[in-house]
Amino acid sequence: MFLDYLKILRPKQWAKNIFVLLPILFGEVWKTMPPERIVMLSGLAFAAFCAWSSAGYILNDVIDRQADAVHPRKKNRPIASGKVSIAWALGLAFLLLVLSIAGALISPLPHWIPIIGAVYLLNTTLYCVWLKKQVLLDVFSIALGFVLRVLAGCAALSLVPSNWILVCTFSLAIFLGFGKRRMEIACLTDGQEKDFRAVLAQYPREYVNFLLGVSGTVSLMAYLFYTLSPETFNQHETQNLIYSVPFVFYGVFRYARDAMSGQFDGPDEVLLRDRPFLICGLLWAFSVAWILAQ
Repeated sequence: MFLDYLKILRPKQWAKNIFVLLPILFGEVWKTMPPERIVMLSGLAFAAFCAWSSAGYILNDVIDRQADAVHPRKKNRPIASGKVSIAWALGLAFLLLVLSIAGALISPLPHWIPIIGAVYLLNTTLYCVWLKKQVLLDVFSIALGFVLRVLAGCAALSLVPSNWILVCTFSLAIFLGFGKRRMEIACLTDGQEKDFRAVLAQYPREYVNFLLGVSGTVSLMAYLFYTLSPETFNQHETQNLIYSVPFVFYGVFRYARDAMSGQFDGPDEVLLRDRPFLICGLLWAFSVAWILAQ
């Protein structure tokens, strides 16, 4: 029973909240703030987004329970399978929201965090009840959630996000979102799309492949231009971030492969189950941290 309630929180998908921590790498905050305060503030923002995202996942699973029941893997989710009742699931989501919002308000976090959290929850609710049924807007809504995570990470450390970090985040999130749609389509047989999620019928496989290729290219170019921009050089006083580009190329190409394989349900599973992809991500983070520390 306990494991079923833990599963509806989707702790594996908390990996997406790593975006809250990205400003630690790129914000040069280590020069102006004690390390323990950075860890505390970023950790609190990360925890808040874990609670908010879990509440959103519960709402989404409640709404999608009938569609998930016909999915080859998602039919085993606790709500879709009936192991957790709708009333108890919604009660847990409400408790998460109350505790996390109250905690954010009384914590040392800046007042912008609850505001960003409210926008995130509004976007999540709109996604669950309407936007996920709208072709393209569904993925844009997912991307907005990632951008809000980065904005929260910046707000927690009182940083002003650069245009480049927002462009890179949004383009990467669009790529991840279309990859998720490709994964959903890959594990379904022809004709199942409407039964599982109506919007998938508006995503022909060739079209999703095109969107995945375009968004992946934009993501690569955005990061490449970021490493070469004068603004980046002025902020970090180094041009060596260009040496982190190969890791980004490999990660994008690897994720596109995984998206088309039908073996995963989302980017969180790719991160946790595809070891070469995870190693690449860790090497990228290490290389960036090492370059910026010089």
